Amino acid sequence: MATRWSLHDAPPPSPPFAGASAPAPLVHPASSARRHPPPPSLAALAGASSSSAAALAGASSSSADALPGSSSSAAAATIPPPGSSISAAVEWKMADKLCGMLEVFSKATKVLSGSKYPTMSCYFHQIWEVKRMLQRESANPDMVIKTMIQDMKAKFQKYWDLSYLKICIPVFLDPRFKLSFLEFRLTKGFEGGDRYFSKVEKYVRKLFAEYSSMVVRPAIENIDAVNNEDRNGAESNPWADWGQHQRSQQLRKISELDRYLEEEIMPVDVELDILQHWKMHSTRYPILSCMARDLLAVPASSVASESAFSTGERVISDYRSRLTSETVEALICLQDWIRENDTNHDHIAGNTIGDDEDNI
Repeated sequence: MATRWSLHDAPPPSPPFAGASAPAPLVHPASSARRHPPPPSLAALAGASSSSAAALAGASSSSADALPGSSSSAAAATIPPPGSSISAAVEWKMADKLCGMLEVFSKATKVLSGSKYPTMSCYFHQIWEVKRMLQRESANPDMVIKTMIQDMKAKFQKYWDLSYLKICIPVFLDPRFKLSFLEFRLTKGFEGGDRYFSKVEKYVRKLFAEYSSMVVRPAIENIDAVNNEDRNGAESNPWADWGQHQRSQQLRKISELDRYLEEEIMPVDVELDILQHWKMHSTRYPILSCMARDLLAVPASSVASESAFSTGERVISDYRSRLTSETVEALICLQDWIRENDTNHDHIAGNTIGDDEDNI
């Protein structure tokens, strides 16, 4: 029996035409937000901790699921929807903050990856700039950045405790800083910094004693030979015992390390080629110059050596695989000589050191 429709009833739905698409169903905004969550924040992309990213994502989902009339609807109303101009402005502001923080890491990486100047003398100062940035940003009112900084400070402290001796030892060989600079920085920058400085000073003196045994031993043997000759000629020379006493007193005088530490510190803004400085003062400080030659020549990063291997891969490509070893050596050396620039600049004094575009 056919159904009768009155004027007051709604018309029955008409079947869709052939080839026409069915109308899109109406979807509640809350269910749409559950199926299509907002994009991740820039803090998570910038390396924020997992806990911070999870907390941020939880806050976003709870705000999206809040229905009108619920207790969290007022808070949800203050969060701009994804894709809006207000949301883009907030994310750009966050990106600007993160770029300012990451600039410190970029500068430290560039300085410590150099290959045309000693990088160990710059290691402490670049690490200290990172520490200053973390200390400054720990008071940031943004909770996402503040939480991320706390995690970064914990990791910084972990690796500092493992390697602070290697970072601090080369600093005392710089005549603009010496041990007094380390004492000032460590005691002011760390709780219980006296413990760090005492270990650094103890290790410096221990290292100096080891080098002294290697450098001074030939001189002592020569003095012993002269003393033996003096004893043999003591019968004919009544002043031989006095000369022997004077030489023994010279050996008991203040050590080379203490004499270097007691000298006046050079101004920080003085441009200094530290390897050339110790070469010029090798006769005055023979033991310390040997220490500087060994310690300051160690690269602070492996980027330079890795760059040499990548350069070799570019020279010996699939199209030039039959080059002889002499030709490859000539090409690599010529490339290095062409890129060689003036390296007598000092980064600590505020100047740029060399040109390390070949490390990129």
